[in-house]
Amino acid sequence: SHKKVYIFGGLIILLLAGGGFGYKVYHDKKVAQDKQAEINAKQKEFNDTYQTFAGEAYTFGSDTESMSNKITSVWHDAIWNDNGVTISGKQYTDFNKAISALQTSWINSGKFGKMEDKLDDLREDHHTLSLDVTKKNATNYKKATKVYSLSKEFYNSVKSPNGSYTDYSNYSTDLDNKLSNALSDIND
Repeated sequence: SHKKVYIFGGLIILLLAGGGFGYKVYHDKKVAQDKQAEINAKQKEFNDTYQTFAGEAYTFGSDTESMSNKITSVWHDAIWNDNGVTISGKQYTDFNKAISALQTSWINSGKFGKMEDKLDDLREDHHTLSLDVTKKNATNYKKATKVYSLSKEFYNSVKSPNGSYTDYSNYSTDLDNKLSNALSDIND
């Protein structure tokens, strides 16, 4: 009779242990599936934001390039054209006043405000990307960070041009080239 109790008790222990082991395997598998689902969701969010970021950065870079080229042109013409340069119907032969007038026209037309909004969009997208980085997309995050950094630097050179004409021209061309290359890299 004691033998039956021991056998019956042993079977119950084996059943409980087997059930516990089965539950542990199920739980571990469920946790792994949930973790993979979370990674997949982060990857999808990252990819969607990355595509938006790339498009916005391209537009922002192109607009910044146009503004930088205009500054360089106004600066050049104010110095080397006999009649200077005309901004908003006024003639300027002093490059500082000409650039100031150009920037004032951009403020008045809302161009600077629109560029600030676009830069805010890039900042927000870059922040969203930072929240969804996985091992799989870490390289793309680095590419986006480079584009964002160069975009800010290039735009700041438009907001606050300084140095000599040659220095500014070389600096803006260098930034334009670096940003163009980084934008090409982001689309690879």
